[in-house]
Amino acid sequence: MKNVFITACIVFSFVFTLFSQEEEQAQKIIYHPISKEIMREGIFLTFEEFKNNTPTKLYKLNRDPKKNIERSSIKEKRTGLPVKDFYGSETYLEEGQVFAFCDSQDVYISFGKNYFKIEDFGPRYCVFTNEYNAQHNVYYFGGGYNGSPHLSNSQPTMIRTDHPSATVFEYVIDMNNGQIHRVNNKSMKKKILVDYPVILEKFLKDKMKSITILLYVNEVNELYKE
Repeated sequence: MKNVFITACIVFSFVFTLFSQEEEQAQKIIYHPISKEIMREGIFLTFEEFKNNTPTKLYKLNRDPKKNIERSSIKEKRTGLPVKDFYGSETYLEEGQVFAFCDSQDVYISFGKNYFKIEDFGPRYCVFTNEYNAQHNVYYFGGGYNGSPHLSNSQPTMIRTDHPSATVFEYVIDMNNGQIHRVNNKSMKKKILVDYPVILEKFLKDKMKSITILLYVNEVNELYKE
């Protein structure tokens, strides 16, 4: 009985040490808090601009109602984000030139050839999905969104410049380096939770992880919140 008690104490001490190390690591890393409410309207050409909430001064969103992103890209065979440059000339920023943009209401991350609305902001990870709704995701800079009347004020979850995927996945943006990871068991073990052994251990033991997986991403974010 005594040996069992000693073993339990050792295990508890080990787990407590790991948890303390995670908290200590979180305190050492300072992440700029970002949220939909504080993001400045404009275009973020790089991850650093996005992380620091400093839109580029080289371009601004083209709010001409005729410059619907999907109309421009699909019907006019143009790709990219319709913008105006420093001199007011209309142009397009192509794939790879934009990291994200904010339209004063929501923030959209460039991923592949499309733009996806960031659904959840966190100091360590931001979350988005590649969900596409053909009826309600037609985006107009100058006049809102084209959809059913009862959804006319709702924000699109994806802005299409390429063929959308038929399968919906969750993704995270790593606020440490700007990398984007699809959320699945492999990425949780190898990337997302690799620096958080206590949370990773709970995740691996969770028999419902396929449903609760994003809760563990949120738990990591909570480590960095004041």
